[in-house]
Amino acid sequence: MLSYGFEFNKPYDLDMRVISSYINNNERRISNTVKLRATPYKIPPKVPLPTTGKLYIVGNATQGDWNNPVPVPTQELTRIDETTFGGIFNLIGGRQYLILPLNGNWDNKYSVANGAAPGLAAGGDFGFNLSDNFPGPAASGWYKIILDFQTGKFTVTEFTQQHGLPSALFIVGDATPGGWNNPPADPVVATSQTFTRINSTRFEIASLALTAGKAYLLLPETGNWDKKFGALDPQAAGIKLEGPFTPQGENIPSPDVTGNYKIAVDFINNRYTLTKL
Repeated sequence: MLSYGFEFNKPYDLDMRVISSYINNNERRISNTVKLRATPYKIPPKVPLPTTGKLYIVGNATQGDWNNPVPVPTQELTRIDETTFGGIFNLIGGRQYLILPLNGNWDNKYSVANGAAPGLAAGGDFGFNLSDNFPGPAASGWYKIILDFQTGKFTVTEFTQQHGLPSALFIVGDATPGGWNNPPADPVVATSQTFTRINSTRFEIASLALTAGKAYLLLPETGNWDKKFGALDPQAAGIKLEGPFTPQGENIPSPDVTGNYKIAVDFINNRYTLTKL
């Protein structure tokens, strides 16, 4: 049922019947329809999820080397959904790494069974407390790592997005207290419009007053108009509270109601979310 798009843990009414025939489809017989009520469920993940709810990358393929605890927030992964984590990291070619559920602790790790397996640097099977380190990519650069605990698979792909992964993020626009001034003239306002980095890909502002019927942009460098992140489609449904963003995108329309909002921006999937406070 999940493969047909039904929601997890929600009951549905179904019509069931049996169709039989010879292998050449001759003499097809169709049974009566039976009505059932069924609830889709997920089988337990192939790899146990971290009890901490968090993951960190460590190793000489990373900027923090094998030092543990690792540098945060840059080497903490994002939880994408119930069973998927991901992060974007500047990796050093030809080296190795591990994934830790608890920063500063070597007791447990996510790893691979055979680090020398062909093609494993680009992805494959992983597990809990296996014998080998993950092999890093051959070439140095920015990479997106996704770990799917449901299937026990991980993938590593080059991250080549325009403007890269910002180390800081700012909001500017007439929807904000600072208007389109870049940077805002008032230092206090400028600070309030500066995002806090939560992990390797996620940035948040805990509370910011936004004016309805206006617009804003996201900037990786305050005072610089050459680089920006904006709406992929400013006319899309629901875009005022959440949606995809893209480098050099259009102005993002503000919510319909003036007030204070929590703003979350995540580069793991290039989406933003606003929550009314």
